[in-house]
Amino acid sequence: MRTILVIDDEPAILDLFVANLQCQDVTVITAENGKIAESMLDVHSPDLIITDLIMPEKEGIETVREVKSQHPHIKIITMSGAVNSSYLEVSKMLGADLTITKPLIFRRSRQRSICSSPEPSTCADFNGLAGDILFPTSSASF
Repeated sequence: MRTILVIDDEPAILDLFVANLQCQDVTVITAENGKIAESMLDVHSPDLIITDLIMPEKEGIETVREVKSQHPHIKIITMSGAVNSSYLEVSKMLGADLTITKPLIFRRSRQRSICSSPEPSTCADFNGLAGDILFPTSSASF
């Protein structure tokens, strides 16, 4: 079974991801910050991490750096609603596979979660990167 770890300090965001990413043969687990997520990595061995960048205790930049150094095979998508996009750029330099800008909106189409964002190409990339994890029968791979 595939596992996705979603990290965000906003409960509504976590709920949004759980509601829209859970599907057959996919487990979605959540953490409120990078410190909590760190303790979950070895237990759950996620295939994909989706993390906010600005959080208390341990933020996403530090989480990306540590995950990529200790678990380089794990794919990471970083997201931020911050006005300054430099956080997203830094996360990409540290190994994030994809960066996306909040807000995100999910809608259902043919049993698939489709992301929409102010930047349409971002969602195409998100759906492509996450496709193999979320929908194992697809031909997408990363």
